[in-house]
Amino acid sequence: MVHVTEFPSEDFLSQFDKLGFAIGTPWIEGEFITSEMNLVEWGQYHDLNSPYLIPNEGKIEYSKYLNSKLVQRQWKEDFSLSPLKSKLISSEDLLIDYLNECQRPIVLKGAYGIAGRNHIIIESPSQGWKLQQIPKKLYNYPVFCEEWVGKDRIFDFSTLWDFTESGPSFLGITEMLVEADGSFRGIRMSANIEQRLVHILPDCLQIMKSILDASEFKPIGPAAMDGFLYKVNHELRVQNFSEINFRYSI
Repeated sequence: MVHVTEFPSEDFLSQFDKLGFAIGTPWIEGEFITSEMNLVEWGQYHDLNSPYLIPNEGKIEYSKYLNSKLVQRQWKEDFSLSPLKSKLISSEDLLIDYLNECQRPIVLKGAYGIAGRNHIIIESPSQGWKLQQIPKKLYNYPVFCEEWVGKDRIFDFSTLWDFTESGPSFLGITEMLVEADGSFRGIRMSANIEQRLVHILPDCLQIMKSILDASEFKPIGPAAMDGFLYKVNHELRVQNFSEINFRYSI
C-alpha cells in the first residue's frame, strides 16, 4: 500500500500501467489498514498508529541532525573528508567580510535543501546582490561558503549504503543527472557506471565508517552519498562526499 494525501485519478494510474509499473494500492490516512502492515518511509519522521501517521519527535530530531549540511560540513572538516575548502558563516556582516577576501567562484549553502536548488552561486564581486536571496533559498544563518567547481564537474554520482548494527554496507552506484547550476534532474543506472567508479569505493567506505564514529545519532537504514568527478588544470579529482541523504534514494 502507498500513502497518498488524495486518491490519484484513474488516468494518472493508467500511465504507470502502460509503462509496466505497479505502484501499489493507494491509502489515505484514517482509512482502515491491517495490523500486519509495517511503515516504510522515504525518510524517518512518523510512527504508524493504525490508521494514522503520528510524528515522532525523536525521529524528527534524528533526521534533522543527520541530514543537516552544517553538521556534514563539520564532519568533513574534522576528518578531512573533502578536497574543497569551506567556511561556516554566522551573520551577514561576516559573510560580506569573507566575500571581500575569498577567491571566487563560491557557493553558499544552508542546513537543508531540495534537489540541488537551495544554494547560491557567486562568481564575481558584481553578484553581491544575490545575498538578498539568502532568506528565501537558505532560510537563515548560519550558512557556509564552499569552493564552486560546477563548471569543471564532468560526472556526478551517488553511492548507496545501508547502515545496520554492524556498520555500513555498500549497495550500488547511480549516475546523477545534474545541471550546470547544480540542480538535480534524474539518475541513470548501469553496470558500466559501477565499473567506472569501483576505484573510489574503499575511500567511500572509510568516509561512512568515519561518520558512524563521529555522529551523535548512529545511522540506521538507507543512505545515499552524492559526489562528483571534476578537473583542475586538466587533472582529474574526485569529491566522494558532497552531501549525504539519510533516506531511500530514487
